Amino acid sequence: MPGHCPFARTRRRWQHQHCCRVPGCAAAHAIRAGCGGAAQYAHPHLRHCLRTQGRGASPDICQRRFTLPRVPEGAGRAGLQRAHAGGKPDHGNRCAAPAACLAAHQSRLSQGRARSRRAPHLPQINPAQVTELAQQLVRLPGEAGAEQRVSEFLLGAMPALGFERVAMDANGSVTGEIVGARAGPTLLFDAHTDTVGIAPGVPWQHAPHGAAIANGRMYGRGSTDMRGALAAMLAAAAGAERTTLAGRVVVCASVMEEVLEGVALRAVMERVQPDFVVIGEPSNLRLVHGGRGRAEIKLTAIGRPGHTSAPQHALNAVLALLPAMQAIQSLPMPAHPQIGSAILALTDIISEPFPGHSVVPSICRATYDRRLLPGETESDVLAALLALQMPAGAQLQVAIAAGEYRAFTGSVLACRKWFPAWLIERSHPFVAAAARGLQAAGLAVEYGTYNFCTNGAYSAGIATVPTIGFGPSPEALAHTVDEYVELEQLHSCARGYRAMIESVLGGA
Repeated sequence: MPGHCPFARTRRRWQHQHCCRVPGCAAAHAIRAGCGGAAQYAHPHLRHCLRTQGRGASPDICQRRFTLPRVPEGAGRAGLQRAHAGGKPDHGNRCAAPAACLAAHQSRLSQGRARSRRAPHLPQINPAQVTELAQQLVRLPGEAGAEQRVSEFLLGAMPALGFERVAMDANGSVTGEIVGARAGPTLLFDAHTDTVGIAPGVPWQHAPHGAAIANGRMYGRGSTDMRGALAAMLAAAAGAERTTLAGRVVVCASVMEEVLEGVALRAVMERVQPDFVVIGEPSNLRLVHGGRGRAEIKLTAIGRPGHTSAPQHALNAVLALLPAMQAIQSLPMPAHPQIGSAILALTDIISEPFPGHSVVPSICRATYDRRLLPGETESDVLAALLALQMPAGAQLQVAIAAGEYRAFTGSVLACRKWFPAWLIERSHPFVAAAARGLQAAGLAVEYGTYNFCTNGAYSAGIATVPTIGFGPSPEALAHTVDEYVELEQLHSCARGYRAMIESVLGGA
């Protein structure tokens, strides 16, 4: 290896093994030209395909697996040759297989012209690429705090897809950028990589991490929530025409959303500073412009301990809390015309000491999940609970719960579990631009709001950055046995993301 190899002393040693061995070659790792998606080095003596990570990969194989880069309309053979060439004259600035690559380019260009005549505004997405990416992601287990394999996969896949500035932050979230030719706003696409676990005792018909395809569906944990959307984002952004974009696209694969909505995304947004955010949670391809928030509330009843042989001398905290819990069932819940009704649901109850061992419990804690509406405050939500009556001698404490979780990187994410609701009007310029893009792509525009809580609780609810949601599958498929995503919806979602990029950043 040349001693000056720029990757020799970095973590990217896998690239170093493919370093050009020509003595004195100062451009050994620069990608100067490419056989389309294969993006081979410009050195004719080197036969390493960055897309397939293997030597000797022929251009036609790469062309089948990945989308060729676009060549300007009307370029002709001379233009194709210019696009094919690159690098310094003394480094053999020609492709390893120019004839085959030029033919592949010309074939794709001809197909693109024919499609353009039929549907001039239809964004071109490679369905096979989207499907393959989704399968690769679904096959990687990754519950909250254990997403390392997914993040590592993305650190390798995103540069190969053409993303710039690919990086993983302290929490394990991975970001990559597609930078347009002109300055402009930043459009952030967010998909969380963590999934819920596999519930015991209920058999799956398809392996949870098999990513099996049957009857037009891909099955697997995370296919709907939300590795499928992440694959669609990657394909849509990677294939965007940079020369027409004013601004940049950032795709974020955030961690730990299932336990702390928006906390990991906050760290990303503070660094990226986006102007607009697209959340890829399942929406059944509806254009979502709002969503419920979520609060975790702890009710603690404090009684008096005693021996179970003489319970009349104690104050059982469990029995003291029961009337309050029954009263909660009758509490009226507010409603919002676009978001729906608030919800207050009991999720767990535990007494102390536990196990009791002949001790009347002096503490009883109940946890409630409260689904929030736009405009609700903590004082609004807690007031009705603080007014609950308790038996004489017993105390009731009501508070927003605190959460603390360790990321796979070792960092600790902590917050109070208050994740506000959010709503952006349909007339907002960002919503309108996204709708125009979807229409131009031939997709029906149907508006909606999320019933569940998402990372939008931070991006829109706290940071007040204009946010929308758009993703494949209905919400009801998330967290289910035999979770799946319809391939047709998955591919349409990628087309929709591409159309949003073109519309919002000036390409439509």
